[in-house]
Amino acid sequence: MALTEIVDTADIHTELGGSLSAADLTLLGSIQDRAEAAIRSYVRWPITEDTYTVYLPAYGNPGQRLQLIHPFVSAVASVYEDRQSRGGQQSGDFSSATKLTEGTDFWIDYDQSAYSREGVLFRYAWEWPSFPRSVKVTYTAGFDATALANEFLYIKDAVIDETIERFHYRKARQGSSGVSGTIKSEKIGDYSVSYAIGADALSSNVSGLKSSTESMLQPIMFYGHML
Repeated sequence: MALTEIVDTADIHTELGGSLSAADLTLLGSIQDRAEAAIRSYVRWPITEDTYTVYLPAYGNPGQRLQLIHPFVSAVASVYEDRQSRGGQQSGDFSSATKLTEGTDFWIDYDQSAYSREGVLFRYAWEWPSFPRSVKVTYTAGFDATALANEFLYIKDAVIDETIERFHYRKARQGSSGVSGTIKSEKIGDYSVSYAIGADALSSNVSGLKSSTESMLQPIMFYGHML
C-alpha cells in the first residue's frame, strides 16, 4: 500500500541549499523513501493519516477495552459487532442490524486533544466478544499535513535530519575509488586523511536510525498489539 510522504522532498532539498542536480535529487528521493520506511518500522505504525477497516479481536478476551491496531485515532466511522460472523467472509456478516452506536454502545478514549493516543474503544455496559474477528471497525488514524506542520512538526524534523545525514554519507562514499566513507580524521601538514568505514561511517542502532532520530520519535511510539 502506497503511503503519504511524511515530508515533501522539496523541503529537504531546501534544507540542502536548493541546488542539487537531477541525479542527486533522484538519490535524495530514494534515500528519503528508505528513511521514512525505517522510521515507520521503528515507531510500529504508518504515522500519516489514513482510513482503515479491521476485524477484531485477533485473539483472547478483550473485555470492555478493545484496542485498535493504530494509535492516534481521530475518528471512528462505524463499529459492527456480529458474534455469528466469520470475519466478514460469510454471506450476511455485519448486517446493518449489528451496527453499534457511538456514545450509546461504545465510546472512544480521546486521551489527547483530538486523538485517542492508544486507539482504544470502550464497550458500555457489556464486553466485547471474544470470538476472533467478530467486530468490524472502520476508523481514521494518523497525522494530516496540518498536524505535521504544527504540534507534530518534530516528526518532520526527524525525517529531514535522518535523510540529510544519509544523503551526506552516500555522497561521501562516492569518492574517487567509489568505496570511501566520510572523512574521519584529516591532517593538513604532510597531508593525510582517513575515512570512516563500517559502523563508524553512520552512527546507528539496531533500528538503523541515528540515536537522535530515535529520541525524537519516542512520543509517538506504539506499544499496542498489531495484527
